[in-house]
Parts: sequence; structure tokens; C-alpha cells
Amino acid sequence: MSQEPQQTKSRLNEQLSELQRKLSFFRLLQANITYVMFLVVIGLLYIWNSHFAEKQVRKAEYLQRELRDLKSEYMTLNAQLSKARQQSEIAKRVAPMGLEELKTPPFKLPNASNK
Repeated sequence: MSQEPQQTKSRLNEQLSELQRKLSFFRLLQANITYVMFLVVIGLLYIWNSHFAEKQVRKAEYLQRELRDLKSEYMTLNAQLSKARQQSEIAKRVAPMGLEELKTPPFKLPNASNK
């Protein structure tokens, strides 16, 4: 029977020491609450900054892709326009209207007032 009170006493001592450790942790936390809050704010800013940076990178990649697509569209349209400006292409387009190219070079009409 003498062991039971001793075991109970040792269990109580262990529980008491555990409570004292927890209490000392909370006292330490309470004493340094401003520092802890500062660290929390810094951590939140770090997380926000990394999310913001990732968003900017995705946006830049999207704009690069769009720019590349627009450049290729510009090149295609420019090539089509250059081909459409050629004299042979113009002649093909106006042929159904009954217009055709001159076979002889143009000549200058004499001016009647210079005689």
C-alpha cells in the first residue's frame, strides 16, 4: 500500500511540472507577443509577395505569348498585302471588269499652246 500513494505523488509531480512548463511557455509568449505578431505579419507579407510574384510571372508569360501571336499575324497579313500589290495580281483582279494592261508605253501629248 505504500507504493500507491508514492506513485500517485510522482504522477502529481509530473503533472505539476508539465503544467509549469506550459505556464512558462505561455508567460514567455505573453511577454514577447509584439515580437510574435511582428513575425506573423512578416510571414503573411512573404506569402502575399510570393503569390503576387507568381501572378506577375503568369501575366508576363501570357503577354509574351499574345505578342508572339500578334507578330505572326502581322507578318502573315503583311505578306498577303505585299502579294496583292504586285502588278500581276492587280491585273488578274481587274481582268473580270474588262480592264487590261497597256501593251505600248504611254506617250506625251503635244501642247497646242507651245506652237
